[in-house]
Amino acid sequence: MSPRFSIIIPHKNSVDLLERCLKSIPVRDDIEVIVVDDNSTFTPNERQKIESFNDNQTLVLFTKEGRGAGYARNVGLDHASGEWVLFADADDYFYTKNLEIMLSSNIPSEYQVIVYGAKYVFLDGSHKWYGWYDPEKPNSMSIERMDYPQFLYRRLVTPWIKMVRKDLLVDNNIRFEEVMFSNDELFCTKVALAIHYYGKVNMPIYHHVRLSTGLVESTTNKRRFMIRWNVYLRKEIYLKKHGTQVPDYNLLSAAFFYNKYNLLLYCAVKEAILLGKKKAWRDYTSFCRQTQISRIPYLYMLRNQSIQTPDIPQ
Repeated sequence: MSPRFSIIIPHKNSVDLLERCLKSIPVRDDIEVIVVDDNSTFTPNERQKIESFNDNQTLVLFTKEGRGAGYARNVGLDHASGEWVLFADADDYFYTKNLEIMLSSNIPSEYQVIVYGAKYVFLDGSHKWYGWYDPEKPNSMSIERMDYPQFLYRRLVTPWIKMVRKDLLVDNNIRFEEVMFSNDELFCTKVALAIHYYGKVNMPIYHHVRLSTGLVESTTNKRRFMIRWNVYLRKEIYLKKHGTQVPDYNLLSAAFFYNKYNLLLYCAVKEAILLGKKKAWRDYTSFCRQTQISRIPYLYMLRNQSIQTPDIPQ
């Protein structure tokens, strides 16, 4: 019997947290779990422990390249045989009973993407509900049709709040970018552009914990920031090629919050070169209004010379 659901989990140096994640997944004949280790550094005990996770439901694969979560997720996709694909991070976990309810429900064949709720816990312990989940309403597996798939790349840009039919990914050649940061931005964008609507259920399925050692918290130097920023830029270029554009403050905000104003200016000018002056100006001025910073340096550059990319600050 082929599994109906494939759950893909990239892993790096967090064996104990991975164990918690695996224990949160129901044991069922229609589920396969694929853990892809991204060249972790193991102690002998940790190596023995992660190898022990192999069983009738779980397959643990080891890579030697250390190419990041996007690469690990792609390896998982290559081995997935389920009709539906779900994603989890090794340091997160599922709400087991709610996941079981969702996987046991009848999902109409018209839907290719189902979005569910997640509890997003911040470093200070505060949290928000994510994925269109409304805690004021009763939990329900009743699928509501959502006719605005652009939200999947504007507000819901994470793979772990959505269940996707594998055929959609195969037919449209949708893969994760194999970069160290933000590997899911283009993935979620391509999924959104491949569908006309999606379904949502008002039920919390996933628990995400922001860790100080996580990738989001590790972009505080220029090289890492530029990797992430170039992902956002490629996303905007991809959207432009497909006839749509949205203000994406990710192109600008990280540079500002790293207190590098000329890096912010670099990003705005680079965006103008690749996406057009009007698009860049709209993003930049909107961002300046929100953060109450001056637009004058960018105006001066536009008025006094053709746009040239300034050096990135050290």
